[in-house]
Amino acid sequence: MVGDDYTYIFSLFRASRNADIVHIHWLEGLYKGSSKYETLIKSLLLPIDLLLAQLLGIPIVWTVHNIKPHDTTYPRLYGVLGHLFSRVATTIHVHDESTVAEIISSYRLPTSVRQKCEVIPHGNYIENYPNDVGQGEARSQLEVGSDETVYLFLGLIRPYKGVTELIKSFNTLEESNSRLIIAGKPESKEYNEQLTQLVAGDDRIDYRPEFVPGEELQLYFNAADVAVFPFRSVLTSGSVLLALSFGCPAVVPRIGNVGELPQGTITYDPVGESVLEGLRKATDEDLLALGDEGRAFAERVDWGSIGDRMVSVYRKSLS
Repeated sequence: MVGDDYTYIFSLFRASRNADIVHIHWLEGLYKGSSKYETLIKSLLLPIDLLLAQLLGIPIVWTVHNIKPHDTTYPRLYGVLGHLFSRVATTIHVHDESTVAEIISSYRLPTSVRQKCEVIPHGNYIENYPNDVGQGEARSQLEVGSDETVYLFLGLIRPYKGVTELIKSFNTLEESNSRLIIAGKPESKEYNEQLTQLVAGDDRIDYRPEFVPGEELQLYFNAADVAVFPFRSVLTSGSVLLALSFGCPAVVPRIGNVGELPQGTITYDPVGESVLEGLRKATDEDLLALGDEGRAFAERVDWGSIGDRMVSVYRKSLS
């Protein structure tokens, strides 16, 4: 399996020499260097690397997590590489059907590429983290009122996740008994300072700019009434699946795979609406019932069945 940790040149060829199949998750490690010069050299050599891997006859499976990296410095370069890998890959793994059309459109591919695409959903996180603390205890530990409506954003805080829009929208939400918890590590000191200034003046916002250990995730998701993930762009989100795995419903934009999840989400149109509309919709929902539906959905996308389906994809690619 080739990902970000494969940073040396001709990594596909090296991996192919000792493998029956090569599975790529992230392209960045294959072309991105520590400088513009190194990125240029690796990008020019990458097609040769692909050709050498092909000459060995090793099938290549590519899982598309994003159409392009978030906050990428080289969007056009990634588009070219996306086109190249889509053409060369034996199989393209996506998490939902809508991604297939987006790949064809964004990478300027013929519709025949659809034949090599395999749809297998993202799996849950139900067995990955402790989950034995109830809402009352979780709120007590986080010092949250038992009668408050708690909105939660949790995860690495980066601009594309729309946290600034979330703060501004929550500022205008006319609910004195509501609380917004933002927990996670900001990507930079400057971004942290910007968010700190934005939350100042609204004592309903609890900003916790620090990494949340795995054993503490249950405190946040079980204390919350609803999670909020106002992505500016996204295909698949592990954060949303994580929330649903804890039985916490989520407010999400109607884009990518997250906007098409069948249960456990409240959606809004990011073009004609803001995340404020999602927050308002949440006040009219039976959030406990919606959380139960989300948990039931998460249980159905277990890694055992997903692993079996991926093995079938490998066998098909090898045939």
